[in-house]
Amino acid sequence: MKYLSLTFILILFYSMSCNANSFSLFSKTKIIVFIEGKKEYNLGSQNIIVNSVQIIAEGKELSINTDFHIDYKKGIVKFLNEFPKDTEIIVNYKTFGDNLIYHHYLYKSKKILQEPNKYDIETDITKTQHNIQETNLNISGAKSIGISIGNKEDMSLDQSLFLQIDGELTKGLFVEAQLSDNISPIAPEGTSQKLSNLDKVMIKIYSADYSLTFGDFDIHYKDTHFANYKRKLEGAIFRWESENKVDAAISISTGNFTSNKFAGIEGKQGPYYLTAATNEQVKVIAGSETIYLNGEKMQRGSDYTIDYSEGSITFKNRRLITENSIIIADFEYSAEDFRSNFYLSSTSYTLLNSPLKIDMSFRMLYDKDDKDNPLNTSFSASDKDILSDAGDNELLARKTGVVKMDTTGKGNYIFIDEDTISYYKYVGYDSTGDYTVSFTYVGEANGSYNRISIDEFEWVGENMGSYIPEIQLPIPKQNLNLDAGLKFQFGDFSLYSEGIFTNFDKNTFSNIDNNDNKGYAMFHNLKFQKKLPLLEHTELGIYYEFKDKYFHPITRIEKSSDEYNLYEFVEVDSVNKAKFGGNCLFHLTKHIKNQTCFYYQKMGNKAEMKNLQNIFNYYQNTAIIFLPSLNYKVSKTGQEINNDSISTSSIDKITHNLLGKYNVWYLESSAAYDYKKFISTGENTFGHKEHNYLYHLGTDKLKNTKLSIQYNQENIYDYVYKNWQKCKIANTIKGKIYQNWDNTNIQIDFTHRENEYLSSAEKNSKFDLVEAEITNKLWKKLIY
Repeated sequence: MKYLSLTFILILFYSMSCNANSFSLFSKTKIIVFIEGKKEYNLGSQNIIVNSVQIIAEGKELSINTDFHIDYKKGIVKFLNEFPKDTEIIVNYKTFGDNLIYHHYLYKSKKILQEPNKYDIETDITKTQHNIQETNLNISGAKSIGISIGNKEDMSLDQSLFLQIDGELTKGLFVEAQLSDNISPIAPEGTSQKLSNLDKVMIKIYSADYSLTFGDFDIHYKDTHFANYKRKLEGAIFRWESENKVDAAISISTGNFTSNKFAGIEGKQGPYYLTAATNEQVKVIAGSETIYLNGEKMQRGSDYTIDYSEGSITFKNRRLITENSIIIADFEYSAEDFRSNFYLSSTSYTLLNSPLKIDMSFRMLYDKDDKDNPLNTSFSASDKDILSDAGDNELLARKTGVVKMDTTGKGNYIFIDEDTISYYKYVGYDSTGDYTVSFTYVGEANGSYNRISIDEFEWVGENMGSYIPEIQLPIPKQNLNLDAGLKFQFGDFSLYSEGIFTNFDKNTFSNIDNNDNKGYAMFHNLKFQKKLPLLEHTELGIYYEFKDKYFHPITRIEKSSDEYNLYEFVEVDSVNKAKFGGNCLFHLTKHIKNQTCFYYQKMGNKAEMKNLQNIFNYYQNTAIIFLPSLNYKVSKTGQEINNDSISTSSIDKITHNLLGKYNVWYLESSAAYDYKKFISTGENTFGHKEHNYLYHLGTDKLKNTKLSIQYNQENIYDYVYKNWQKCKIANTIKGKIYQNWDNTNIQIDFTHRENEYLSSAEKNSKFDLVEAEITNKLWKKLIY
């Protein structure tokens, strides 16, 4: 596939000035190579837009005030944590011109000296005095228009608007406001939006200790095991922070959170359609998605693109999708049933500070559907009775979709009653129809009808179709999470304990089945950290986690990397889960690190799981330049499954991952070997294993040029009749060319892949992917 993208960016800036002074705002990228012992780095630009900075290190996005501080005025970033030597840190930010440091006035007070023998002339005209106090406000904005052209797609036109106000209202009181619609496309007939429909509208008033924010805001609870909530919300939030912290928020949510997990398709970069719990396609709320590929978090734009209106993602060529790719998508989709009222609060304070430090925290998350105001329907008295009697069973929350018309011909279906079956047949509005019928999607092989067109459904037989002639009533839900944490720290030891109570009601219309609403979980972690002789850093820890079978958190708890590693294992639900584990981490020098982790998990009486892994890292040392950087990870996981219907089965998985990197002069090179073996034994024994090799060569630290070439070979085996048989060989070549000339950037990515199948009827295949992107800022020199 060849893809050519041509982007024209028109940037229009304006400031509050009687002379209509204009200025320019540009997105910039700075790549920082981390130097040991150095904390502060100059970005090379001043007057950076507040909150426009995004910093990515080691594939993760860093958080301001937790991982770094930044001086927006001077353009200096200070990192709060250490990184391995020569780590490349990507800093994306927006800035505007130096002419904004000058003051412009609508009114400016001046002293008028009364000259001798001069007097005021009295008139009958009423004098109006403009008493406008001078404020220190910066007003900036940007308007961009982008045109994308591809040989296999229609031309698309995208636009974005960005407006920001920040500064000091009065002494000690500041304001920050943002308005953005940078995800909204331009429709062919034009676009006009209300302020409430823009992608981001935010007004924040703050001082040294408190802030009050209205509109769209991001919230992220950290330093918690169970309530690690991160979401984009619309409403209001109050924060007070000094030695202790308090925040409270109220939000009206028009989206529902869900997660999709699925395997990729060989050679298909996309589109992959995201679905709700009902397996129906949805509209994704802009900016709400988090995408993981093989456990690694992806970045929108550089790793994938997303169509929010149709709910689909497409991966860029640099992220090749194969049949072994595991994709996890967390996102919010437009609510079709109810708006929900969302309430949050968080409090953290220090009880003691020395010599024993005690910190305490409380968090509350409450999500409740507005059952009295459904979005796309209205409940009759009989509907409410059905919901009241349904309890938590969605199958009972249905009513007939068949309506018999008073007059023949006003319907579009007729009723067919044969000897053994009866069903409804579509006839359209041809004067013979007696019924109108509404259908509900229930999944493949769960219904008796298939959809032919918008109005037409065809009978195909019981459990042969995907639809039934019934209406699924929307069920309002509510979920309350109350979380408390307590941390003790004495010298080099720390103990953290956290407990959470949940109350999840699947049907707020009904009191039936409420015995499973309440659940709880707990987590305890004992940690020792100290710099010991001959060791730069040492960390020892043990933990215990328990989850009640009715525990239902609002937010994700499991790490995406764990979900990827356990994708092939059996998921066990509706049981109590107890997990015990520990880790040992030490830095022998700044260049050598080793970490060993283990855990044992018991899942009721149904299953047990064990894991042991070790990770060794050596970072290239300039003093020993002939040694490359090395990363070696070995992991072994086992699961025993107890099933009453069959004999006990077991699953075993072992992986080895070895990566070596060597940088010298302006060149970088790397080589990797990955091994995975998976076997499931029991009534049916099966398995597979892989031997993968990768070689990479590219340029390094060149200012305007980046070249790279990569070769990858995959050898895949199946476990058949207790023997390993080689079934597939895949060879992949990838290349990248990047060149920058002042206002023009050119990037070309190409991939060639060949699949050879050795032991199946599947045909050999090969394909090529080519993506080219040219960006030119035509008006940069004209405006700025």
